[in-house]
Amino acid sequence: MDRIRKLVIGSEENLRKKNILWNMVGSMVYSFATMLLSVAVLRVLGEGPGDIFVYAFTAGQQLLTIAYFGVRTFHITDIGGEYTFGDYLALRYITCGITVAGGLVWALTGDRSREEALILFLMVFYKMLDGFADVYESEFQRSGRLHLTGKSSTFRTLLSVTAFVVCMYTSRSLRLSCAAAVAAGIAGVWLFDAVILKAVPDVNYRVDFWHCRRLLVSCLSIALASFLELYVFSAAKYGVYNYLEEGAASAFNAIFLPTSIINLAAGFVLRPMLTMLSRRWQQQAIRHFCTVVAKTVLLIAALTVLALGVGWFAGIPVLELVYHLKLSEYRNALLIIVAGGGLYACTTLFYYVLVILRRQAALLIGYGAAAAAALVITAPMVRRWGMAGAAASYCALMGMLVLIFMLCSAAGVLRARAALRKSQ
Repeated sequence: MDRIRKLVIGSEENLRKKNILWNMVGSMVYSFATMLLSVAVLRVLGEGPGDIFVYAFTAGQQLLTIAYFGVRTFHITDIGGEYTFGDYLALRYITCGITVAGGLVWALTGDRSREEALILFLMVFYKMLDGFADVYESEFQRSGRLHLTGKSSTFRTLLSVTAFVVCMYTSRSLRLSCAAAVAAGIAGVWLFDAVILKAVPDVNYRVDFWHCRRLLVSCLSIALASFLELYVFSAAKYGVYNYLEEGAASAFNAIFLPTSIINLAAGFVLRPMLTMLSRRWQQQAIRHFCTVVAKTVLLIAALTVLALGVGWFAGIPVLELVYHLKLSEYRNALLIIVAGGGLYACTTLFYYVLVILRRQAALLIGYGAAAAAALVITAPMVRRWGMAGAAASYCALMGMLVLIFMLCSAAGVLRARAALRKSQ
């Protein structure tokens, strides 16, 4: 274990560069793992199992929001140490337990075979492990060691994806492959999170019941907002799976890939910024805070324009090569999804801003309104316009969220600025 700790932790030299580099590597590996898994299932097992896997993985992502409970942003911006790591860990045991129970209920309800139910539950459990690892990785970041977060995400993901792919190629069984990924995921959390955190100094494992209770209440609105967020994000996928023909879910998942890449690229900038933005807000450096946010919006816009250009000329050929599917008829849907991906990245930015401002209620209002809109518009648009309708509904919902969050953020900043002037 000492050798693993030394290998993962490394030296404290050039810590800032290591934080940026490993955050980038960890984000890339984690994001591309989803693509690799879906591509592997599609190529080895075919479109039928591919659709089942996409649905099960999407369900796992949906319930992962319960495991996360919106705590990460709260945790890494808790610079003053209002809550101990033990408090955060205790809460995460509770939320992960609820996630597993929710996965079991989801698997046992609905018109699906035993095989599909088992795959769905295993994928929920697999994603729950990401939620449990997140509490360790949040503590790494809070202590200024973002590189350990990146390393943990990288090594855990590589271990579980390798187990999944090797098992699938040898057994040709999606069920056994999911079980192998779960087993590898458990080992990864222990090796690259729990063991490593033991070597980080000044981590307080003490648990205070009343602190946990207060933390749960503080994060409840963020958790509900996150659950609604992922429903809004995934509503188009559910619509395609439920209303279009077999194979459509795999095709839509393929053209949906660019939105994940845009958000991944934005994450390279956003994650390292969070602690700095929190400090600027605590220091009441409001003008600098707003300048950084505005520059980030411009960067996301530039990345989106670049992605649209690449998507127009090379998007379909590259995705056809990767997924081994015919996608030429979905070029317009792809471009609409790319635009929606840029809006989603902006939504993520203002999500972080609202948490730093401690205006969690605004998140719940925004996602609640968007979820209600998703229930109304997604199914009719998918039924009428097929894949293009699904893409358009996704883009419209993202635009709605950006508008609501920008207005709420502006209101919070103006209120803080007025309070600061009054105190002076």
